[in-house]
Amino acid sequence: MEETELIELCARHSGVLVQLMPPWRYVVDGPLRAWTAEHRSTSDGLVAETAGEARGEEMLDVYVEHYTAQHARWSPAADGPQLRTENAPDFVPGAAGSFDPARSTVLVRAGRIVAQALVWPPEEDGGAEVTLQSRPHEGPTSRQDTEACLAAFVERSADGDVLLIDSHVTEELESAMMRGVPGPPPHPANTWTAIVGIPVPGGPDPLPLPRDLVPADVADTFAALIR
Repeated sequence: MEETELIELCARHSGVLVQLMPPWRYVVDGPLRAWTAEHRSTSDGLVAETAGEARGEEMLDVYVEHYTAQHARWSPAADGPQLRTENAPDFVPGAAGSFDPARSTVLVRAGRIVAQALVWPPEEDGGAEVTLQSRPHEGPTSRQDTEACLAAFVERSADGDVLLIDSHVTEELESAMMRGVPGPPPHPANTWTAIVGIPVPGGPDPLPLPRDLVPADVADTFAALIR
């Protein structure tokens, strides 16, 4: 189904635009390596390290904390224990679909993981999906801690590797960080990903994405879903 057909289908069912995710494709090249050299160390001198197989349980804790806070404003997640149970299989090294402990990175401060770059199994085109998270979700050092994890991962990557890094326009810190990461030339509008909420009888109404967060270059594309 074409993008316009999907948008029309959602509009017919009173779909509401609740989130936008910018183009997420990055390629390891000279500019990205230059960014890496500038962000590999935090202001207190910490450098991210390879996650390894022994940290799965704590990395799952960070995942649950970050995911819950990240989605609280626009798509509240299940409670912590349930979310942890549902995602636990993804943190068993070697299990199908689990994070890659040899490529994922963590930043440890005072013996505790404060940020991580989770690297998932390759996509069909060979791209590596990377999930960037911090603890706390938006704290005074969260941005530089997360940047250090991404930088450590890029250092371990080969030139030409494709990184798939998602971000959300509602996340001010996350969006600001990703705007600073050098990527390919400007993407066409249709490479944005829209998350749409469809109201159902007796259910909660979807929370519309604030109009001022919809970039001008994609506003026309998703006009039928903006409330």
